[in-house]
Amino acid sequence: SKGENNSILVIDQAENLTEGNLAELATLSELQRNGEKLLRMILVAQPQFRTLLESPQVARTRQQLFGERVLPALSMKETEAYVKYRLQVAGGGGGALFERDALALVYEASGGLPRLINHICNAAMLAAYGARQSRVSRTIVAEVTARTQTPQRTVEASDLGLTSAEQVASGWRPSGGMTA
Repeated sequence: SKGENNSILVIDQAENLTEGNLAELATLSELQRNGEKLLRMILVAQPQFRTLLESPQVARTRQQLFGERVLPALSMKETEAYVKYRLQVAGGGGGALFERDALALVYEASGGLPRLINHICNAAMLAAYGARQSRVSRTIVAEVTARTQTPQRTVEASDLGLTSAEQVASGWRPSGGMTA
């Protein structure tokens, strides 16, 4: 607006907000100067956020929503490109770390949702590291997805195939140059 700075507040994982948090955000979004809104908000959330928005207690907040955009899940090809890109940006050299059939299972288990892809791939890389494997196989992805219940799961040393804290502290690296 006419030479003024507008602020944008981005909230990730908005599905973790409470009804009270949403009411406070609604109040903030009503702040105006000279008839202009001072704050715009972008809420980024998982699909379960819709359940919270449908509750009668947040009707006022729901009325203030301008729009919504649902991002579709990635395809198998997009999932493969996404993992390769993330590995490359992290310095891992692209997709050579994951066998092709392992990526197929990552896609199947995640449903193409990037947050789940990240979680499964991270757990699979840790498991491969613990098993002293230089590549992530379909078997490793299957084991990880079978024992992982939620993204908040705590990883134990035994999950990584490590038998002692000394192995972790020693900076052990598997053959093939993979690092944690």
